[in-house]
Amino acid sequence: MLPGYQNFDNLEMYLKRREALYRHVGLVPLLCRNRRILEFGPGAGFNSVFTACLGPSYYELVEGDHASLETLSQLMSEYSKSNTEYKIIEGLIENHFSEGTFDLVICEATIPMQENPEAILKKVSQFVAPGGILLITVCDEMSYLPEILRRLVANTIAHSSDSFEEKAASLLPYFGPHLETIEEMSRPHKHYIIDNYLQPLAGRRLFGMGQAIELLHGEFDFYACSPHFSVDWRWYKEIYEDSGRYNDLALDNYYSNLHNLMDYRIDHRIGSKDSNRSALKFAGEVYNMVVEMEDLGPNNSLIEPVLDDVLKISGMLPECAELSARSLLDFIRAYKQISRGNKDIEWGQFSSFYGHSQQFVTFLRRV
Repeated sequence: MLPGYQNFDNLEMYLKRREALYRHVGLVPLLCRNRRILEFGPGAGFNSVFTACLGPSYYELVEGDHASLETLSQLMSEYSKSNTEYKIIEGLIENHFSEGTFDLVICEATIPMQENPEAILKKVSQFVAPGGILLITVCDEMSYLPEILRRLVANTIAHSSDSFEEKAASLLPYFGPHLETIEEMSRPHKHYIIDNYLQPLAGRRLFGMGQAIELLHGEFDFYACSPHFSVDWRWYKEIYEDSGRYNDLALDNYYSNLHNLMDYRIDHRIGSKDSNRSALKFAGEVYNMVVEMEDLGPNNSLIEPVLDDVLKISGMLPECAELSARSLLDFIRAYKQISRGNKDIEWGQFSSFYGHSQQFVTFLRRV
């Protein structure tokens, strides 16, 4: 399975989706046309096709997975504009060196799940030119909680001796109906299950938007994000007098919307920053315990603490997230059915409980 595999049966629709994403994060086509662009971790290049179609003057792609290079090269050859010079480099981010800086640097689906995401982000950000744009993806424990809970189910159901393919086949009857509830799903269910529920997480860390803003604060300002929830009601004349404060306002928006990132179905109303921070803490504990169980094998002593933390999170959510709270309670009931060996699971609202697990965020490098 190629990393980042996407269904290209309807290429026009796929490109429109990417255009909508770029618009959300402030990347209109003219910001990419005839520009120098560097992308880290493009995988097989499916998501890079849209960027190539925008006609950068120079497009450098750095990929460490050897198996992806052939497809990446084919896609770049097919979709790059005639005026675009592109270069594909096999290598790791940590070891990369480029001549000069770039107008746009992209690092999608790469920084979270690294052993040291801070070091990777610092390295990637070095290649952004003053006034240039950095586009990354982030993922925190709240936005990833629905998937972490499904990983717990996967770890309980799948046989440890089976191959990835066999495990995915055994989990498809459980999670296939869940994935059917996601409109516009563009990935095959089996690939999604392998990527999100079976790939080992030992030693890997999530890295959220708040952490990225704080790490880049000295040299970069928050620009935009997708989902596009950041709001700034200041009069433009106040912004200069206020020394920007883009990052402070972005952090305020982020922590007020954490509950929204956990569930894409709910109304997008702000909540209590303090309650959301506490819920994020408990979600982090759930993540660490589930990863520990995956690494060391089944550990019944951790099941109750996980379920207790899930119960605490459900009680901390604002009234507008009642559906999310109910979904968490339904998960607790469903998991207890699974632990008793039941095969006909009543998932309730949890079956359609998915978060904005990966958010896209752009930063402007200060001049």
